[in-house]
Amino acid sequence: MKIIKLITVLFLAFSFLSSCKTADLRTSDIKKDRVTQADIDKGRQLLNKAVIAHGFDKLSEHKTYEAIVIDHFKGMMGKMGNPWGVNEEKISFKFSLGDFDTQMEILEGKKKGNLAGIQSWDYYERKNGNIDTNVKDDNDKIFGLAAVHYFFELAHRLSKTPYATFVDEEILNGKKVNKVFVSWGKDRNKNYDQYILWLDQEKGFVEAATFTLRDSKMMGSGMMKASMNFEDFREIDGILVPFIQRATMGNPKENPKKYLHEFRVQEFIWDNFDISQIRPLQMDTMFGDSKPPKN
Repeated sequence: MKIIKLITVLFLAFSFLSSCKTADLRTSDIKKDRVTQADIDKGRQLLNKAVIAHGFDKLSEHKTYEAIVIDHFKGMMGKMGNPWGVNEEKISFKFSLGDFDTQMEILEGKKKGNLAGIQSWDYYERKNGNIDTNVKDDNDKIFGLAAVHYFFELAHRLSKTPYATFVDEEILNGKKVNKVFVSWGKDRNKNYDQYILWLDQEKGFVEAATFTLRDSKMMGSGMMKASMNFEDFREIDGILVPFIQRATMGNPKENPKKYLHEFRVQEFIWDNFDISQIRPLQMDTMFGDSKPPKN
């Protein structure tokens, strides 16, 4: 009986959320078109500083990378958002640079050997040793795979957006940070996301990012905002890799125990496989760093 009541409450809550307006990270100055050119210039300068601070100017030296990860989904909300089908088991994620092509394989447990990926946004799984595109993405893996890819390269990816502006200074985890709003326009639009980057004032690192969830299939996600804290940066071939990525709802949390899921990198390797391995499909159209048009 309690389970039925819980399901009913969740359904009503998500129904309410899905009827609300899309999430909006803009400040009142952005909404009212009062942003100064000085703030726009400062925002772009801080974003470019983050690119250099993370070593992303060296990305062109590489073509692929792999991260061996343990992802812990915590609590009911965390587990509801788990696209992988396993919790706290090793997963290999393989990525190519300059696009969203990503492949994951479970490395241990009952689902060891399960493989799925996206190539130019076409979803596939390995079935009986063969790559099959005639499968449904029931767990929102497309969104999950693209998000994992994006967060590893966040400052680099967002440096290409047309709109960035400095919005505020704040303290996060005892550090002074600059907050920069980044998006594909200054209007609230359901077709593109918004980000607030929390940048270390001294070193320029992305300490955290707050973001909207426009592309997630989860009911009500369009009006939600979430954050990712980045920790334990390690330099791999001159590029800083966050070995801990901790996701929360709302703004970044300073308490490390409060999270929906915690993404812990066990091993990170550049260029250890041929790019054809994560591009098993014969395709005429390649979307690269862009998304396919929405229907």
